Parts: sequence; structure tokens; C-alpha cells
Amino acid sequence: MRYIVSVAAAFLVLIILGSTTGFGDWPRPWGPLSRGAVCGAVAIAILIVWEQMSPRPDSLRDEDRAAEDGETEGRATEVGADEDTAAEAVAGSADDAAFDEDAGSETRDARTVDDADDEGEVR
Repeated sequence: MRYIVSVAAAFLVLIILGSTTGFGDWPRPWGPLSRGAVCGAVAIAILIVWEQMSPRPDSLRDEDRAAEDGETEGRATEVGADEDTAAEAVAGSADDAAFDEDAGSETRDARTVDDADDEGEVR
């Protein structure tokens, strides 16, 4: 959807510029090059602004996802979810984290995957 909107807006800008100012009516190669440059700049600018205003979930870093999940849990508690249910969810996640930590210490060493890759080790 983002790409369709950005390309459509870029063409709309070119049509408006061409009809009002005669932009891009220069001889070849300057006319088509200038139209292409303006069209590309408008499309890229729209995509950058759109991504900053509402980022895609797959483009978020792990820290951003964790913060977003924390905000969602906080909102659910504020909206009126049962405090018992929220406490159980927090306790359950703490239990899961403790279980994951215990299981991880037996099967893996403390180094990260990147460190193991740098040393040439096979996982």
C-alpha cells in the first residue's frame, strides 16, 4: 500500500508541475531526467515519512518490540483488565524466563551466537 500511494503521489506531483509550470518540457535527455529525479525524490520522501510515522512490525528492533509489548500490557491493565489476570500474566512470564534461563545454562555456554561465529565454531 505504501508503494502504491508514494508512486501515485509522485505522478500526481509531476502532472501538476507539468501542467502549471511546464516543468520537464526540455529537450532530451534533460526533460526525462528531471522528471525522473523529481518523481523519485517525491516517492522516497513519502516512504521515509510514512515509515517514521508508522513503522512496519518486521522492521522494529527487539528492544522496540519489547517496549511496544510492554506498552500494550500497560494499556490493558489501565483499561480495566482484572488485576489478578495481569498479576498472573506477569508471574507466568517471570516463571517462563526462569525456566528458559535454567534450560539455557545447561545446553549453551554464555557466549552469544555472533561470538561463536566469529571464532569459526559450528553451532
